[in-house]
Amino acid sequence: VKRMEVMNNTALSPPSDQDSEQDAEDDACSTDGIGDDCFSPPYPTEPEPGFPYPTTAGKIGLEEKTNTQLKEELIRRPMLIIPGFMSSGLQVQHSETYSRWVGKRLWLSLHRLGFTGTLFTKAQKIETADEDAKFVSVKNQWMNHICLDADLCNERSGIQVRAVPGLEGVDYLDKSTLVKAGTYVF
Repeated sequence: VKRMEVMNNTALSPPSDQDSEQDAEDDACSTDGIGDDCFSPPYPTEPEPGFPYPTTAGKIGLEEKTNTQLKEELIRRPMLIIPGFMSSGLQVQHSETYSRWVGKRLWLSLHRLGFTGTLFTKAQKIETADEDAKFVSVKNQWMNHICLDADLCNERSGIQVRAVPGLEGVDYLDKSTLVKAGTYVF
């Protein structure tokens, strides 16, 4: 394996006799054991101040930017909160099929998907046919509320789902105590 010095995506020099000595040393490292000097990378692991990590950006026509340049760009860009999957919560505004869900969070709610705290207890390990049917029924109701109509543009008739208003809709994906900490977003 020939080792090349890489800086700013350009090779500084072709392999030389010195590289052959380095290859022999590398071979010795691989057979002698695992010394710390045997695993040094062929490029600096930390960039110099203001110098980007070596990337393939130059090879595909993109310009490289330092961390400082990227931070300055990001500061100027506005943040948009777009309602939908994994960006904010969705709640049921109107439902003719399952009226007790009106005003309740639909996305993401493990309870609406049929996962309640009792499913994780020893008493629920053995499911009967009735419990299984109830579980499937809840999942089907959830699917009816979350899916669009056959035209893929409108909601199903009798169902109206909207984004949870304000920051409350984006702070946690699921506010149930079981998973609240793991679903913190904003």
